[in-house]
Amino acid sequence: MYASTRQVLDVWMHLEDARSGVHGFGSKTAEIYVYLLVQHTPSIHEKSDFFVKQNEEYFEHAKADFVEIFSLFEKRRGAKITIRWRDEWLSVQEFAKRTDYPDHRIEVTVTSVQ
Repeated sequence: MYASTRQVLDVWMHLEDARSGVHGFGSKTAEIYVYLLVQHTPSIHEKSDFFVKQNEEYFEHAKADFVEIFSLFEKRRGAKITIRWRDEWLSVQEFAKRTDYPDHRIEVTVTSVQ
């Protein structure tokens, strides 16, 4: 895990709000900004070779953290999370297999399975 405790709790609270249907984005859907888990990046939109390589590493770390947080949330909270990736909805496992990088935010839906 690359994220700090505070970063994990920020994402967890978005998931809790969506699970409860009170997230500001609407109902059981949360919009989570990737920068919540991207540390020390000078500019996500910087185009020089150095920053592109550095941002890819940050995004890879953030994605790994999202997968770990989402998987743990599903297990601990009896929930199912689906992630909107481009124009399709993916399970956490499908999301983990993607090799392309996210936009600046991702949408997730959270439903109870208990």
